[in-house]
Amino acid sequence: MARPSNQHIVRGVLALSVSIAAARAARAQGSTATVSGMVNDSSGAPIAGAEVAALGTSLRTRGGERGEYALVGVAFGEALLEARRLGFRPETLRVVVADGGTSASFTLRLNPTVLATVSVHGGRQRFQGRLAGYYERLQSRAIGFFITREDIDRGNPRQLTDVLRRAPGVDIVRGGRVRLRGRACAPLVWIDGVAMPAGEVDINSFAPSSIEGIELYLSASGAPARYQATG
Repeated sequence: MARPSNQHIVRGVLALSVSIAAARAARAQGSTATVSGMVNDSSGAPIAGAEVAALGTSLRTRGGERGEYALVGVAFGEALLEARRLGFRPETLRVVVADGGTSASFTLRLNPTVLATVSVHGGRQRFQGRLAGYYERLQSRAIGFFITREDIDRGNPRQLTDVLRRAPGVDIVRGGRVRLRGRACAPLVWIDGVAMPAGEVDINSFAPSSIEGIELYLSASGAPARYQATG
């Protein structure tokens, strides 16, 4: 009987080696399974977005909105799993992973954080500058009626009398003259703490954009002492 050539023997060995390697790879692929389950809190409510990891490996996954998770590729045998979520204490479970998959559910308990005590001390703000008196009276809610820069901007007025029309007790008569209701004479006008000459003052000569604030007093008795004399 003729012996096979060396070439045929080599080919047979190579083919056999490939078959053995393929079988080993197939067995290796079948040596892992999926671990799945739920992550809930102590009341049984699902915890969305919890992280589940197989400790000692790079395997990890993020749970779904209903608390469900599935960790794929966990090796057969004993595995230590950990679930964690911000605001909860991490929990570990030791499971045995077998063919067909393994189920494991976690119950996380709240991890309350004690915050440092914060003390709030109230106090009146101290103002400086030429408008300090105006802002102090505005803050103290004095008797007068106040119009702030923000109020003026919201109204987007073309002239200053457009601003004063919205003030209580004020009438704008012909020619843009300002009158306090019940009084026929012109009111006293002060600009930055300086009294204007008695008589008519052309209010519209001041652009609304140049006014930081307005305070209005319908009677001398309610006005600050500095505004009760013309100087």
